Amino acid sequence: MPYLILAFTFLLTLLTQCQTAPANPAETEYEAQIDQRPSQRRAAISAAWERKNWLLVNTCEHNREARALDVILKRIVADSSHGRRLRIVRLSELSKTDLGSNSLLMVGNKLPTAVLNGFGATGPEDVRGYDLSMPDWSLRAYYLQNPWSVADSTAAMHLHYASDIERLSNQLEDLYQSDNSWRSLFRGRYGYAITEGNAARVRGFFSDDDWRPDEEEELTFHPPQGPTYEDQQVRLFAPEGGPTKQTVDQFAAQVGSIKSKIARWYKLDSLPIVDIHLYPTLERLSLRFQRMNEVQFDQEDHDLHVSLPIIDNDRELFFCMLRWARQIGSLPTVEAYLDRGLATLASGQLLITKKGIAELESQGLFPSLAELKTIDRESFGDYLYDYAAAVRTYEHFADFGLGLTHSSGERGADRFSLAVHNGFEKGMTFAHEGYCIYNGYGGGTVDASLDSLATLGVNSIAVVPYTFQRDPNVTGEMPVAGSAGSENNAATRSSIRRAHLRGWSVMLKPQIWVGRDSWPGDIDFTTEAEWKQWFKRYSEWMLNYALLAQTERSESLCIGTELRFATLKQPEKWRNLIRAIRSVYDGKITYAANWGEEFDNIGFWDDLDIIGLNSYYPLSEKADATDEELLAGARSWVSMANKVAVRESKPWWLTEVGYRSVEQAWVNPHADAGERARSEIAQARSYEALLTSLDEASEFKGMYVWKWPSYLGRGERRKEKIGFTPGGKAAGELLKVFYESREEG
Repeated sequence: MPYLILAFTFLLTLLTQCQTAPANPAETEYEAQIDQRPSQRRAAISAAWERKNWLLVNTCEHNREARALDVILKRIVADSSHGRRLRIVRLSELSKTDLGSNSLLMVGNKLPTAVLNGFGATGPEDVRGYDLSMPDWSLRAYYLQNPWSVADSTAAMHLHYASDIERLSNQLEDLYQSDNSWRSLFRGRYGYAITEGNAARVRGFFSDDDWRPDEEEELTFHPPQGPTYEDQQVRLFAPEGGPTKQTVDQFAAQVGSIKSKIARWYKLDSLPIVDIHLYPTLERLSLRFQRMNEVQFDQEDHDLHVSLPIIDNDRELFFCMLRWARQIGSLPTVEAYLDRGLATLASGQLLITKKGIAELESQGLFPSLAELKTIDRESFGDYLYDYAAAVRTYEHFADFGLGLTHSSGERGADRFSLAVHNGFEKGMTFAHEGYCIYNGYGGGTVDASLDSLATLGVNSIAVVPYTFQRDPNVTGEMPVAGSAGSENNAATRSSIRRAHLRGWSVMLKPQIWVGRDSWPGDIDFTTEAEWKQWFKRYSEWMLNYALLAQTERSESLCIGTELRFATLKQPEKWRNLIRAIRSVYDGKITYAANWGEEFDNIGFWDDLDIIGLNSYYPLSEKADATDEELLAGARSWVSMANKVAVRESKPWWLTEVGYRSVEQAWVNPHADAGERARSEIAQARSYEALLTSLDEASEFKGMYVWKWPSYLGRGERRKEKIGFTPGGKAAGELLKVFYESREEG
C-alpha cells in the first residue's frame, strides 16, 4: 500500500526529530494552555482536602440570625456525606490563633475584614465591583488563603456568604440537592463565584502567585440593558450579545406559536408577555446558572433563558413555557410529569411507536404513571422519562380535551443510514476531560479540539458519557450524568451536533465507571435476582442514550463496554436489551468486547450489526522486541478477530485501541505508565505494527483510537506526554497517513 511507504518516511523523519529537535511547536502551544498551579498552592489544596477535622464557623453577628442559620448547619454536621468531622462555632468566639490553626468552613452574613482583604476590598459594598451587602447577592469561595494562618502561610479555607440568611439557607439547600450530599460545600469548579439571585455575575480563580482573584481568568456576566425585540407575545433580551435579526424573528415566531397552542388547550384568549433571555452558546448559559440545558426557567424571576440556536428541543421549550404559565397563575398547577408529557406530545418529538412501547412494556422498561411520580427524572434519564410521561398522559388524561394525539405509525420518515466515508470509520474516542463546563462536551473548547483532530484525517468520533457504579457486586443507581460540568445529555448532544456539522459520523458509547478500584469487567452477581435487577437498571440507563442517539441521528450506538461476566453469563438478557433498543433506535448497534476471553466467547454477535473489539492485546512480551516481532504479534490477534467477523458475516470495528507514548508500549498497552520513561518511538512502532496488520484484514471497517481530549489544555497528559493521545507525536502522523489512504478506495 502507498501509505506504508509514506509511513516509513514519516517515521524516519519524526524519530530523528525526537532525538535532535526542540519540542514540537504544537506541543509548546498546548503547554501554554495548561493550568499549571504551582506546587505550593497544590499542596495547600491537597492538604485541605485530606483534613478531616474542620471548624464550621457561623459568621453571623446577631443571635437571631445565627440561630436561624444554625438550623441548617446542624444538618450539615449530622450528615456524614461530606466525609468530615465538623464542629459549629461562632466567629465571635474564636481568637486569631484559633482561626489560624484550624481548617475553616465559614458560613454566614458577615465578611471578616481579613477575608475582604484577599479580594482587594474594604467592605462587602465593593467586592469585585459589586455590592454584596444587597439582599439578592452572595459569594462562594473555595480554597482561598486562610488570612489568619501564621504557621502555614499556604493554608486554605472555604466561604459561603450572603447578607440575607434565608437566601443563604436556600443556597445551601440547593447545594445539597445538586448531588444529594454536602460535598459541594468543600469543592467547587471555580475559585469563587458572585451571584445575583439565581444567576452568576462573576466566576473566577485565585492567582497562583498571591491567591488574589486572577483577572485574566475571570468570567463576567452582564445583565441586559433592554429588550432587543418586543411584541405582544414576547420580550427578548440578549445579555451576551445580539443574535441576528433573522434568528430573533424566527425564535419570536416559535414562542408565539407555543403560547397560542397553550392558550387554545386551556381555552384562554391569550397569555401575558414572557421575558426570555437569549445566549449565544450553551456554555455561556450554563456558566451563568451552573445548570446545563438549552432552555432553563428561573422560578424566582419567572424568566426563561435559552441558548441559541434551538435545535430539535421544542420539547424543553414547551415544558418551560408550561411551567412559566403555571407559575404566573395563568394555568392551574399540576405535577411536573404531566407537563413533561404534554410538552413531548405537543412538540411532535415522541419518536417511538406503539410496537416499540409494547416491547419496552413487555420487559418492564416503560414506567407506569405511578412510577413516574416517584422517579428522579434527571438521574433516571430524561428521554425515557419524557416519552413514558407522554404516553401515560395520553392514556390517562385524554378527557382533558387538549387536542393532543399520539401517532401509532412507524418511524419510517425518521430512519437514517450510517454516514460513512467509503465504508470506513476513521475514528477517535473523544473524551470529556474537563468538569468546569467550558472544557467539557458542552463547552467552547470542543471546536478547537475537533479542528485539531481533523488534521489527522478523522471522519468519526466516539462520544462517551459515563455513569457510576460504586460497587461491582451491588446494583446501584447508575445515574445519567446531570451536573453542569459533567457529560450530561445536553453536553453530549452538543458534541454530537458539532461533529455532525463537520460531516463526521458519531458512535455514542455510554460506559460505566466502577468504584472500589474496579472496572466494568468486575461487575458480577451470584443470584439470578441480582442479575435481573442489574439488567433492568442498565437497560433503562442505556435506553436514555438509544433515544438520544435516535433524536440526534447518531449513526451508531455501542450498547456496552467490557462487561465480561454480564455478557458471558447472561447472553439472553443481552438479546432482550438489543430488541428493546431496536424498538426505539434505527442506527447501527455494536458491543465493545474486552480483548481476550470476552471477545472469544461472546454469544450474541448475530444480533448485532457490527462486531466490536476493545483491543489491548500485547504485541510482544519482550522489552527489546524487533519491528518484525511487533508485526507478528499484531497479525496474530488481527487475524483472529477477522476470522470471527468472517464466521459471523459481519464487519468488525476496533471500538477502542491505543498505545501510550512510553517505553515498551507494546508489552501491556492498557496499563498505567508506571515508571516507564516517555518514548514517542515506542508508541509509533506499536502503531506501525497495528496499522500494517489492519491493512490485511478483509472485514475490518473502522476504529476508534483512545483518545483525544475535549480540552487541549488538559494538564497532566500534555505536560508529561506519556498518555495515549497521538496528537503532536510520531504516532499521529502514522495514523494520518493510514486514514488518508482509506480515501483511495
